[in-house]
Amino acid sequence: MVLDRAVLGEAQIAGLGRDHDRTTVLGDPATDAFSVLRFKNGRLTCVESVNAPGDHIAARRVLASGNTPGPAEAAEDGFSLRDWAAHTT
Repeated sequence: MVLDRAVLGEAQIAGLGRDHDRTTVLGDPATDAFSVLRFKNGRLTCVESVNAPGDHIAARRVLASGNTPGPAEAAEDGFSLRDWAAHTT
């Protein structure tokens, strides 16, 4: 399937999203700016961002460091991947 760039916007992926067992959405897909965090066995393995370049940059830093938030923490109200990256990497 080919996605229309005008509909999808700018999509960026950090990590590998195969075989995940839990997801958390940051932001609001209705606003066309959001990120999907994918977890496997409690570890962040992939972040798919749409129109959220700050989340993408933070995801690359967090995934490279190996110090990732857990799914419960990422699902908390007000969680920011950018803040997590700034304070833990």
